[in-house]
Amino acid sequence: MEFNPMMILYFVSLIFSISIHEAAHAWMAYRCGDDTARLMGRLTLNPLAHIDPIGTILIPIIAMLHLGGIALIGWGKPCPVNPLRFRRWDKDDMLVSLAGPASNIAVAIATSVVLFILVMVHHLAFELPDGVFDLFKALLNVSVVLCFFNLIPIPPLDGSHILRYYLPPAGKDWIDKIRPYGFIILIILINTPLMKYLWVLARVILRLLEMIYRDLPARLLFG
Repeated sequence: MEFNPMMILYFVSLIFSISIHEAAHAWMAYRCGDDTARLMGRLTLNPLAHIDPIGTILIPIIAMLHLGGIALIGWGKPCPVNPLRFRRWDKDDMLVSLAGPASNIAVAIATSVVLFILVMVHHLAFELPDGVFDLFKALLNVSVVLCFFNLIPIPPLDGSHILRYYLPPAGKDWIDKIRPYGFIILIILINTPLMKYLWVLARVILRLLEMIYRDLPARLLFG
């Protein structure tokens, strides 16, 4: 496969997004009464604390090869949690799980704001290197895809914990029964068109933002 320089930007963005995702889990767990992750050094944005050899390195490389050079998906080292220390077991478990995808949405929103500012600077002040735009576009894409990927209700992804909270006892049992096979199911899903659909979703969002950003400077300048 021909080397694409964007692969580096997507890979860096993925590691950054995963670090924020896992740190958000650790922070919410601490807020809910469990300081296990904090004591193990996981309440940090340092990528070295969150990198998982398979989820952060191997799977993204496979994704880059399989999806045409773009590292879309991956996960970090699971955040250590002791549910017995939660104040409200089920609800706190759901909140800790929700914190990860929510952090990716927050990054996507912040990145959108930065992109808007960069576009305004580019149009009104001086030329900016294309690489600057490419980096924030990559971060926006990865953040959106990582959020929706983690919301898939298959263990061990966050979506399974969130869904479990709202299910009746029989549904909770079903989630618990498939948990031992979750990783296998996940590997199968990665090799289906689902990942490409997530990529298309991110591209649609990015395209809409590009259209807005392209038009806004003209509106501000000429009314």
